[in-house]
Amino acid sequence: MNVQEESFINFHNSKHRYSSQGHKTPDEAKALQMPALLYSGIMHLPSLKSDEKIPLTKGCVHYIRFIRSDLKLYLPNEVFVVKEALKYSYVVAEINIENHSLIIRQNNDIIQIFPYDISAIDW
Repeated sequence: MNVQEESFINFHNSKHRYSSQGHKTPDEAKALQMPALLYSGIMHLPSLKSDEKIPLTKGCVHYIRFIRSDLKLYLPNEVFVVKEALKYSYVVAEINIENHSLIIRQNNDIIQIFPYDISAIDW
């Protein structure tokens, strides 16, 4: 980073206020934040027994995937063959829990929709 870039970043972070940050500057917002939490690799869910799964009844699960020349979209439990137009690009694969569907988006446009049997998934 050159001196001009660093000077601008310092000016911006100390002077510019954003409504999304409660009209605070980035420096003020950062000073109010709690220290970053680091994931230890252990998830504590006291209300669930060790062999129970988290129930998913509504909402969406999103995956970002790169589509290679084989046109396969790899998800943890299944593989889907997508349209040729998606070759060598990133897509967002959205599993809609309520609608039992897999929606493939590219640049926020829906490109393809697959039926998705939620009951067969071991979340």
